[in-house]
Amino acid sequence: MKKRKIRCYLAYCDAGGIFNNEVVYTASEGYRIELATCIKCGAILVLDRENPQTAEQSLESLVDGAMCPVCGCDLSESIRLYPETFRGKGGHLGSFTPPKIIPPDSESHVIEVWEIIPSSPR
Repeated sequence: MKKRKIRCYLAYCDAGGIFNNEVVYTASEGYRIELATCIKCGAILVLDRENPQTAEQSLESLVDGAMCPVCGCDLSESIRLYPETFRGKGGHLGSFTPPKIIPPDSESHVIEVWEIIPSSPR
């Protein structure tokens, strides 16, 4: 896996009764990217659905046999869609639904996350 920069927005929510957990989300319009997370360590990963190699494959099949680039666990057991599921402070799992109204571009941020890339076309 390699790192890729994505444009996203910040939000804060609770997980396990602990507040102010920072989550990121992408605009629902525009590029077809999907975020995922390793629930063991909280690493955020991105999947480019405009890539012909990944467009029609399930997230689970794309990470089959892959290891988390941060903690080394088997992603086929620990991958979840993000921010629908996220690892918050204290290791608690939380859930966040991005708002339907996207904030102005001036409130966006660029972050680097791990990109899920299939090892070979399937």
